[in-house]
Amino acid sequence: MAGMYSENREVEIFGEKIMYPGLDPVTKKFTDGDFFDPLVKPSYIPAESFNLILDNLENLISSTGLQPNNTDQDQIKKAMDKFLVDNTPALFYPIGSRYEQYPNDPDPFTKGLPGQWELWNHRAEMYQLRQAALPAYAIYATGGNYAANAHVVYHLEGDSWEVWRANVVITNAPMQLNPVQWTKLDDGVIVERVYLQEWIDDDFEIGHQIQGGDYDGYYVCEIITLGGKYMSYSGGNRPRIDQGTQGDAIRNITGVGRDMFVGTEFQGTGAIYTVTYYNSGVQLASHPWYVLAMGIDASRVVPTATDNRVRGLGYDCWRRVA
Repeated sequence: MAGMYSENREVEIFGEKIMYPGLDPVTKKFTDGDFFDPLVKPSYIPAESFNLILDNLENLISSTGLQPNNTDQDQIKKAMDKFLVDNTPALFYPIGSRYEQYPNDPDPFTKGLPGQWELWNHRAEMYQLRQAALPAYAIYATGGNYAANAHVVYHLEGDSWEVWRANVVITNAPMQLNPVQWTKLDDGVIVERVYLQEWIDDDFEIGHQIQGGDYDGYYVCEIITLGGKYMSYSGGNRPRIDQGTQGDAIRNITGVGRDMFVGTEFQGTGAIYTVTYYNSGVQLASHPWYVLAMGIDASRVVPTATDNRVRGLGYDCWRRVA
């Protein structure tokens, strides 16, 4: 049997010829023989087999930096524990691996992960492909002028690269594309990056034609990145990301009342406060139904500016590229 087992050979002991070390002729492994047939002898275990086992164990222990000995019953376990601690980064973070660095976590270099890493926060996770070649397009620019039916590539830092068509003539375009004036070119199929290219490859560019595979000949019409986006299921009450967002606003509460009294006294500064009315400077304590009223300050009901924005904790995504 090939491997670490000895080969049977014929030897003579005290005038009797035997097979040494007497491996089973079928399994080629050591055997106990046959307890009911003295002619079927058990195997001998040669010293070379014992030495081979011990030599291998010693080499295993030494490779981890520990010193082999003949007393410690846990030295193999200690060696394996040390091996896993020393080699886990390489075992679990091969080239193309992803490492997510959450707040207060170390980056892959500080963590001691092997290889070279690049930030992947705004790299493509998916692509949208279409079978027809893309129309001629320009890069969307603030202050640009575009004719009706003109196509542009629109991209904000950390967001997807998308192709849009102008519905009307656009003059002095704002920094952010107005989706009411444009129609997104999204008549293709969305494919995860892993089915088109390796994680260590550079991103495809808009207009790139796929070569080979299930999507051979398709054109990239959108580079989809997940950086800076809040994911949610389609449908429901949340609009698509390209349909704009509602900014902060104050909804004033208005109405008409009767001017019954002269003079007021306000109590409290919260969203709801009390108003005590006076008649000619005299508090109407004898008429409690006229004394206490309640007002609402709408500016405190609907917070303004940053008070009314969603907050989130950002984290970094790294890819091992070498």
